[in-house]
Amino acid sequence: MKARIERGYLIINLVILGLLALAGNVTAQWEAVAFGSVCCIVILIPIIIAILIAIWVYRDAESRGMSGILWLLVVIFVPYFIGLIVYLVVRRDHPKRPPGYYPPTGPGGYPPPGYYPPPPRR
Repeated sequence: MKARIERGYLIINLVILGLLALAGNVTAQWEAVAFGSVCCIVILIPIIIAILIAIWVYRDAESRGMSGILWLLVVIFVPYFIGLIVYLVVRRDHPKRPPGYYPPTGPGGYPPPGYYPPPPRR
């Protein structure tokens, strides 16, 4: 009878030890997942912000008659937001054009298709 009780305790202890080992392994896995997620967020959020800023600069430069591709490349490849600051300084000299505006061609030339002259002032 005593051997049977000791064997029962041994089985219970082994089950508890196995559960503790399993819990430690699961905890380590969750720690790895959490660390990987944080690293992914720390890397991805600045990349997403940089892409959104580059898209905005491209659209804003095109609407002001500036080269959107050039400013997109400047903002992407010049580090630490210096390209964005330079763009914001330069863009003050270029007013925003209304939608559908295309400047007429040279002297004696015809305006491009889709050009609508501004309405007469009253």
